[in-house]
Amino acid sequence: MKLLLAQANLTLMGGAERIVLKIAQHYKAKIYTAEYRQESTFPEFKDIDIEVIGKSALSKLLPYGRVMQGLNYGMSFYTLKIREDYDVINAHMAPSHWIRHKNDRVIWYCHTPLRDVYDLYQYRMSLKKAYQKPVHMLGAKGVRSIDRMIVKDIDFIFANSSNTESRIRKYYGRDDAVVLNGGIEYKLYKDLGAEKYFFYPSRISQNKRQDYAIRAFSAFKKKVKGYKLILAGAVSKDDFYASYYNDIKKRSKGCRGCADHRKPYRRKAAQSFCAFHSCIVHAYK
Repeated sequence: MKLLLAQANLTLMGGAERIVLKIAQHYKAKIYTAEYRQESTFPEFKDIDIEVIGKSALSKLLPYGRVMQGLNYGMSFYTLKIREDYDVINAHMAPSHWIRHKNDRVIWYCHTPLRDVYDLYQYRMSLKKAYQKPVHMLGAKGVRSIDRMIVKDIDFIFANSSNTESRIRKYYGRDDAVVLNGGIEYKLYKDLGAEKYFFYPSRISQNKRQDYAIRAFSAFKKKVKGYKLILAGAVSKDDFYASYYNDIKKRSKGCRGCADHRKPYRRKAAQSFCAFHSCIVHAYK
């Protein structure tokens, strides 16, 4: 079977990127992506056939922003017609599934619908200045319209969790998505004994709510002593994410007994590092 993969971007070392990498390696599949930063994602991608489909003409006309980035990525896939032979296209992070517009036989492994225009729309709008809100509103409306039109024609949808499946039902009206949890690299896990800490590995993003984790841990510490909170994850170079990272660093310092550990580390280091502070924020790049 000749499989092709579509992925919105390859710019971080996250869970979705790891899944895409493993599928590409197993099927010797080519990846189509709108953005690729080799130095920022898993180094194994250098051995994969990757085609960067580039930015659409739309990006030259509109100001940068989360919705506009999504629309730019989306239009890159929306206008892409695959010329090579293939059996199945497997799309991953939204809006790579917009590749369905000009191509048949698409299976979408949905990691989540575009949250900025669905469940997080009001939150994102609250962050905008008055003059930005009309552009954000119109951009989000356009993205939702195209997105729903595309999704109704997708042949089959896998959801990476029950939570994602519930969003698919709510925002797309499709109740046929099948939950398929991502795999784990079990050989990396070792029993090193019990320690008193909470470890939250995830990319640093408002969507992942590391600020909630710090607030919850601050409340927990008032009742239970001796525990640490460890937040670890990739930070995008985009100002939107860098700003949030700086914010949670400040929050961690404001948490009594908390500290920020700036030394970057990569994936395998997570199995052996030690933390000496109550709250540590690790960022790897």
